[in-house]
Amino acid sequence: MTPTAVVTTTISRSVDSFYGQMIDDLRGRGFRVVVVTSPGPEIPRLSQRADEVRLIEMARDVSLLKDVRALVRWVRLLRQLRPEIIIGGTPKAGLLSMIASRLVRVPRRGYLLQGLRLEGVHGPKRRVLALMERLSSWCSQVVIAVSPSLAEEYRRKWLHAGRPVVVPNHGSSHGVDTDFFQPRERNIALLNELGLDPDHPVLIFIGRLTADKGPSTLIEALRAVAQVGEHVQLVVVGAQDERDSAMHVTSLREVSERVRVLNHLDDVRPYLAASDLLVLPTLREGMPNVVLEAAAMGVPSITTTATGAIDSVVHDETGLLVPPQDAGALGAAILTLIQNSALCARLGAAARDRAVRDFQPTDVARAIVDHALGVRQPAEQPRPWPPTTFVVTGATGFVGRSIVPILRARGHRVITVGRRGCDLDHAALAGAAIPVGACFVHLAGKAHDLRDDTLVAEYDEVNVDLTVEVWNLARRHRAARFVFMSSIKAVIDHSNGPITEEVEPSPQTPYGASKLRAERAVAALAEQPDSPELTILRPCLIYGPEVKGNLRLLQSLVRLRIPYPLGAFQNSRSVLSIRNLAHVVELAGVGALPAGLYNVADDEPLSTVDIVRSMGAAAGRRPLVLRVPRGLVRLGATVGTMVGGPLTLERLEKMTESLVVDTSRLRRALGDNPLLDSYPAAAKRKTAPPMRGVTNRLASGGSTATSWPKI
Repeated sequence: MTPTAVVTTTISRSVDSFYGQMIDDLRGRGFRVVVVTSPGPEIPRLSQRADEVRLIEMARDVSLLKDVRALVRWVRLLRQLRPEIIIGGTPKAGLLSMIASRLVRVPRRGYLLQGLRLEGVHGPKRRVLALMERLSSWCSQVVIAVSPSLAEEYRRKWLHAGRPVVVPNHGSSHGVDTDFFQPRERNIALLNELGLDPDHPVLIFIGRLTADKGPSTLIEALRAVAQVGEHVQLVVVGAQDERDSAMHVTSLREVSERVRVLNHLDDVRPYLAASDLLVLPTLREGMPNVVLEAAAMGVPSITTTATGAIDSVVHDETGLLVPPQDAGALGAAILTLIQNSALCARLGAAARDRAVRDFQPTDVARAIVDHALGVRQPAEQPRPWPPTTFVVTGATGFVGRSIVPILRARGHRVITVGRRGCDLDHAALAGAAIPVGACFVHLAGKAHDLRDDTLVAEYDEVNVDLTVEVWNLARRHRAARFVFMSSIKAVIDHSNGPITEEVEPSPQTPYGASKLRAERAVAALAEQPDSPELTILRPCLIYGPEVKGNLRLLQSLVRLRIPYPLGAFQNSRSVLSIRNLAHVVELAGVGALPAGLYNVADDEPLSTVDIVRSMGAAAGRRPLVLRVPRGLVRLGATVGTMVGGPLTLERLEKMTESLVVDTSRLRRALGDNPLLDSYPAAAKRKTAPPMRGVTNRLASGGSTATSWPKI
């Protein structure tokens, strides 16, 4: 019999916005997930993601009669469902669900603590709220706090009633989707539409317009900034449904003609992209989601040292922290950033790195469910090698944006090289102060052009000449190791395989041919004395956060519920988790992986249909796979090629071709450092999410030697 899990919050919008990944994780573990919440417009969407939705009207404020009525309904429901686990979030749903689940003896009960309503409340109401928290905790088995400072404050006030208080991963109730929230070019058109000047700094405030969010402090700070001659612009985005909202709206508009006040928006990304920094002078939080969303888009934040908020920013690294209700300190922090664009950019880039590294939704959801189930959290494994300096070229590309945070999380120093937002550009690399013994990781390159508009000379200029140039700089800086990111396309474009490192390369595209020429060029240079140790990696199809190309297309099909028409095509592809690739790069950089040439892929191949189904399982959806006759599909692709449609003959070939590689050499060389992720296993189960988040828990240990093949 399938076990049942119950997930609940007071209002349906919270479940829809914050708990989706948690539902997916529970379903991936084999649970039938029932969502219990109050009626709301999000119910149809929740019904598609969860196995079942049950409605219980729960009042947000204290209401004895309504609360007793809701508790009776809770007890009846849980006796009917007989769940194995219940996770209750928000104060009222947490209280009612924990009491009811203890009464009916639900085996596992987790109270998800997302903030302290009693902060800022005084008198009898504060005592009532404190009693509610203690009762929720006592009825639970574990309190899961969404930030370290919230957990500490909860213990200090003795609200946990003796229950363990834990923090999932690095905190947060659901993390941040760094694929959805990612850096964009500044939205000049939006600023013009709002009547703001793109040449002057723009601040953004996102949050409910109520006293707890600190709008009064923000108003005073803006006036202080104006007094020193800096007239900043402000965009305010937030719900205006609190009793004091209208007053704050009026006060904000009176501050300056350059203030724009907007109501709640479902998509704040265009407004974050138009802003220089986020300002959140909040008085209390659990873990502010808007700060993580801004961070994911490379926008630094100024927030306060209040509970919860203090954990969302690393002071002077990803943003700035000021005391709550201190308008003078807030104004000074605003001046610091708007007068120093380089500092603002540095903080924004570091904030993005931290969001990718520490707050991936899959990692946060997995940790919450683990704690609720009582699964022991794995301890960080000791690293047997000292920190290393990695010089990473092409750090702003898909692979670089994922690998750099992982290496930094493992304690390594990373010097990024690229066009924008990096420590160095390529011209500055020659004169940069690079420590002796560093590892150069060369990711920069020109990717395969599906439209075939790129000339062979253009591929060679970037993929060959630049590789040789970076190699020479690494040798000049006396680097210990050089990792060159090639591609399996340097060997072959498609094959049922398995393709080993000894196969005679026969690339079928100008891109693949340029990568092969680059491999041979650096392999010849590596024969010179005093050269860095050379490792060449040939990765297969890479998946992970912010993936692009055909995998992004497949994700869009699943998300938009568009049928996948290529079910009649059976193929087999080797794929590679970005975490696995980062793992291999780290081991090569520290010398735990012997120099050599390696095919890099997850342990088993899978088909494109498996990928689509696994994406659907990760999104809590059942993708529709159609077995359209092959001849009809090819006819459609031919027409698409002629008229520029979404399905062309080349795209059809890319999505249905087979390409399997043999990674036995890599597995032998890894020894006690096995790969971390397995997409194929998840696909075959049709449950576990394939696009796993980037985490800092990497395996470590020794390695065995391997030999160089002829290139």
